[in-house]
Amino acid sequence: GEFTDAWEQRKVEDLGNIITGSTPSTSDATNYGGSYLFVSPADIQDNRYVKNTITKLTEKGFKKGRILKEGSTLFVSIGSTIGKVAQIEEPATTNQQINAIEPSEKYNEDFVYSLMKYKAKEIRVLAATQAVPIINKKSFSEVDIMIPLDIQEQEKIGGYFKSIDNLITLHQRKLDKMKNLK
Repeated sequence: GEFTDAWEQRKVEDLGNIITGSTPSTSDATNYGGSYLFVSPADIQDNRYVKNTITKLTEKGFKKGRILKEGSTLFVSIGSTIGKVAQIEEPATTNQQINAIEPSEKYNEDFVYSLMKYKAKEIRVLAATQAVPIINKKSFSEVDIMIPLDIQEQEKIGGYFKSIDNLITLHQRKLDKMKNLK
């Protein structure tokens, strides 16, 4: 009730920097085997945050990638997992199958995550109907979105959905423990 301003139509690109990942040379083994997160679609599961990755980079490999700030939202843009969404809590890099949004200071990172989670099905439909579905960076950047411009409203919405995600995670852990006991 405290927020009465209308939401405005924007494009995904208005939220901040849209960054498509890149893969350090796999022929140079010194790029791999370190402790830096290198996110691929396989690392984005049902959890909100990517805390671990199958492949890790060394500092050398990490510096060759496009380093994302903590709080960035990751969106899988190709293949059968197109539309999967996650967020990072620490700097990371991704492969080229992921478009990331680094929100500008005008947008709350938790709100951006929730918004992209909401828009995922709609964006998935935009993917070309070819052998491997894909949504390129340009098409992804031009998707229409509705957002409140008031940062406090974004923070309340983002915080609300974040608390729900935390509650789901907590109950999922309890459920997993009960299944193990059973």
